[in-house]
Amino acid sequence: MKVSPSKIAGRRLEEAAGGLPIVSFCTTAMNRLHHLQRTLPANLAWNSACPLAEFVLLDYSSTDGLADWVRSEMFDYMEGGSLVFAQASGFTEFRRSHAKNMAHRIATGSILCNLDADNFTGPGFASYLVQQFLLPS
Repeated sequence: MKVSPSKIAGRRLEEAAGGLPIVSFCTTAMNRLHHLQRTLPANLAWNSACPLAEFVLLDYSSTDGLADWVRSEMFDYMEGGSLVFAQASGFTEFRRSHAKNMAHRIATGSILCNLDADNFTGPGFASYLVQQFLLPS
């Protein structure tokens, strides 16, 4: 098994956050390109106004071209630090708990939110989530 993150861009978020919590949306996928082509660009755009959000995508040995698509179509998000992409190679079947644990290890946020490949966050969800954690108990 090999995991290779494209870059751990979330570290920059942590430094810029000034002690505020960072939310990491963690998505794991094996051959879910057809879903991510719709959901990932929308989720990134809907939450781009929140500097405290990062999206972590773990490709769990996909064979459907997911890695190539992410590198070509999501490059700007990776360079900007809002998307962290990692690949786990050598798996022939999807092990949900293992994949999620791997994504959580890559995430830099103190708030971890699992997000399935076919789920939409909706506009502003990252900001809403951070605000809920900042409310006094």
